[in-house]
Amino acid sequence: MLQVGSAQSGVARGVNDAGATVGNADAQAAVWDVGGNLVALLPAGFLRGEGRDINNAGHAVLVFTGPNSDGLGARAYFRRADGVLLALPALPGDVSTYANRTQRSGQR
Repeated sequence: MLQVGSAQSGVARGVNDAGATVGNADAQAAVWDVGGNLVALLPAGFLRGEGRDINNAGHAVLVFTGPNSDGLGARAYFRRADGVLLALPALPGDVSTYANRTQRSGQR
């Protein structure tokens, strides 16, 4: 069973072969390990986050949204298996970035 901590609800959106899962718990992006233990993520300045996918190496893609008035928009992040979050930069002239999937083992 996936824990949601103090959140009222959670949604799973991606799961790898080992059972690690990503999604959201209330407004925070959520990463669950194979035991269902929750790591909730919401970087400063953002209002909402969600995990989009996780591959068999434990790398995940997450998307956070902030108020458009401050220029944040939507920002995609790559979360390494060791928990380090890396922002995926926008292209020149763009404000937002977005990601849906990670590459699965054996896929190209």
